[in-house]
Amino acid sequence: MRWFALVMMVGCGGTVAGDGSCTVEDRGDGTATITCPDGTSYDVAGAPTDEGDNGAGDTDVSADTDVSADTDVSADTDVSADTDVSADTDVSADTDVSVTGCGPVTVVYGDYTAMNNLDLALLRCVHKITGTLRIEGTGVSDLSDLDALTTVGGDLSVEDNDALTSLSGLDALTTVGGELYFGGNPALTSLSGLDAVTTVSSLSVHNNDALTSLSGLDALTTVGSLYFGENPALTSLSGLDALTTVGGELYVYDNDALTSLSGLDAVTAVDGLLYVRGNPALTSLSGLDALTTVGSLFVGENPALTSLSGLEALTTAVGALTVNNNAALTSLALPALTTVGGQLSLEGHAALTSHALPALTTVGGAMHITGDTVLTSLSGFDALTTVGDLYVFGNPALCQSLVDAFYARLTASCSFCTNLDDC
Repeated sequence: MRWFALVMMVGCGGTVAGDGSCTVEDRGDGTATITCPDGTSYDVAGAPTDEGDNGAGDTDVSADTDVSADTDVSADTDVSADTDVSADTDVSADTDVSVTGCGPVTVVYGDYTAMNNLDLALLRCVHKITGTLRIEGTGVSDLSDLDALTTVGGDLSVEDNDALTSLSGLDALTTVGGELYFGGNPALTSLSGLDAVTTVSSLSVHNNDALTSLSGLDALTTVGSLYFGENPALTSLSGLDALTTVGGELYVYDNDALTSLSGLDAVTAVDGLLYVRGNPALTSLSGLDALTTVGSLFVGENPALTSLSGLEALTTAVGALTVNNNAALTSLALPALTTVGGQLSLEGHAALTSHALPALTTVGGAMHITGDTVLTSLSGFDALTTVGDLYVFGNPALCQSLVDAFYARLTASCSFCTNLDDC
């Protein structure tokens, strides 16, 4: 990549960059200063790269430039130094974003990968990328050159950036057409900088060692699926307060410091699977208090979870409902739950003595109650009449006579029901 190509991309003072109006001082150390006649200048740093995909590849960049009546500029300039740059002097509507030091802002067609700060400097006046934007590499420490960017048509991935501490620079971003992914950024402490994003098809926040909150997602109202996993410093999901519905899945897993699900307080429905697993500090499901409907529910292997407090409003699981292997669980109460459309599995709880699902009438699939070491009663299913099939076994403190009486009143067979005989 030549410094001339950089001038073509950056542009100055509303003129057509690369026509001689801007000058470049190459310092010989991988940095340069670009100066334009109107007094604007840019310091750019980072090693120029000849590797593929724009900063890495052949990208068609269309700059819709406003040219004055006294200047005749010819279009379709071809610069062949790893970058195909097309300067179209036909004035278009791509001038709705104003950034200091930029003329009319530009569009990148296709995907773009930035592996260092210089790759990001090439996006200084870009407001839209039609494909996927990947920001990944140890050479990225600052996103401020993305301050014109409002739209990414595909995915936006910010991954494996050891030096990145902030998302400041993405403040103008409003739309991401695909997945929004943040993973493996060990110095990132919050998601501040995403404050204008209202809609994404999928959001993944994974393996960010210093991330303590989801602050910065406060404007997010609509999302397809959400994934929060392996963020060891994350204590809550605060920052999602405007979110009311999750159109797909919601996964919360392996977050060592997470003590509650606070931040999901306005969510009333999760259309896909709600999956809460392996969060060692989680003591309750507080934060899900408005939730009434899930596609399916899995709550498992949360060793400090003592109750299902937070799910008091849940009435319907369209598919399966599974609560298993939560070692400290002493209360399994879902007071408003009336219907489980698929399988109901309540298994592997060493401290649980009873259940409390008093409104449950129908289980569309099989019902499993197994491996509950100190379970002594099945009296918490008083309204239950219909079960697809019944499996009650491996509960050493539960009398077989109580099991026999339980399935005798149900429209179900008991495929495997062997428990304590001598009581």
